[in-house]
Amino acid sequence: MKIDHRDLQKLYQAYIRQKIPLTRDRCPDIEELVACFDSRKSNKRKAKTLDHVVNCADCFQEFDFIRQTLREEEKLEDEIEAVVQTSGRSAATRRRAAFSKLSLGYASLFFGALVLMLSFIILLKSDLLKRRAKEDRGRQTSQIILLQPLQKTKISLPLVFGWRESEGSDSYVLELYDETLRLVWRSSPLSETKLLLPHDIAARLTGGRDYFWMVTSFKSQEKRRESSLERFRLPD
Repeated sequence: MKIDHRDLQKLYQAYIRQKIPLTRDRCPDIEELVACFDSRKSNKRKAKTLDHVVNCADCFQEFDFIRQTLREEEKLEDEIEAVVQTSGRSAATRRRAAFSKLSLGYASLFFGALVLMLSFIILLKSDLLKRRAKEDRGRQTSQIILLQPLQKTKISLPLVFGWRESEGSDSYVLELYDETLRLVWRSSPLSETKLLLPHDIAARLTGGRDYFWMVTSFKSQEKRRESSLERFRLPD
């Protein structure tokens, strides 16, 4: 299967979006994210910020929003510069005409208003960006938080899965995958936030191998939220 650069970019972004932290207390502020695009700032500081960004879905979204905003601003500045240069050449020709001063006055007024508009747009975007970041940082994550088993915790048998209750949900479905991400088992709707893996399913699992699991919540049989995909390794 042929995968181009755009496909790889989408896969990477999907991977980053799964990395939602439990808290944003250690997230860099908006000024630090903007500083990553400033060539005058310390590369060491940038590297530390970028290392956090690739492991935090919330910061990644803010970082990508800043990148897109700055890119649009650069395009607008290039377009204005091209128009100004074209206008300058036209003005040189119109100087020979009787109404050259009047034309130049209108052109100056037009581009002055355009510059003011650009400055207003930049300030407005900056204010919206800061407000959006403040709101996002104060909002609790809507993703289901998995509690056990986790990749970095010791796994004990029999295997018990646990997750944090999702407000407004009345049932949950747990899905279990093998190391190739092939579905091994899907539970029936559960009303509790804990599940002891059935004996016949546990017997099909192999010790010393990695497995993945996730939980999806429902309200009146309609999907509401889902967790990230969590890896764990069975003891030998």
